[in-house]
Parts: sequence; C-alpha cells; structure tokens
Amino acid sequence: MLSMLLAAIAATPSPSPSPSIVPEIAHVVTSDRGPEAAARTARTTYVVTAAQIARDGDRTVADAIANVPGVDVIRY
Repeated sequence: MLSMLLAAIAATPSPSPSPSIVPEIAHVVTSDRGPEAAARTARTTYVVTAAQIARDGDRTVADAIANVPGVDVIRY
C-alpha cells in the first residue's frame, strides 16, 4: 500500500512555473547590428533589464551579459 502511495506521489506532475510578465519591446538590435522589429525577428532574443543589472550588481557590460545563454565572456 505504501509503495502505491509513493508511486502516485512520484507520478504527480509538479506545477509549472508561472510565466513572468515581460514588457513588450518594440525594437531590438540583432547580430546584423541593425534595429529590427522584435516581433519580426526570427532570432532568439534575450533582454537584460535594469532591474536584473541592479539585482545582480553588474558593473560592466561583460558582467551584465555573462548569464545570457549562448554568450561566453572571456577576460584577458
């Protein structure tokens, strides 16, 4: 009986995190270095907000983008 209870608990899906509300961004600067409508870009876009920079205590651009997926920051 206990094993059935444990199996039922393990099979219960965990609640998915609620999506965060992100303000709409009109334009982004892409790897082509030109502004493009955010809704029209086919690229994955990450936004580093001022609130994130303040929360993390970032002092440089390298600090701010170090946690963006796919970005490697190397300091010499």
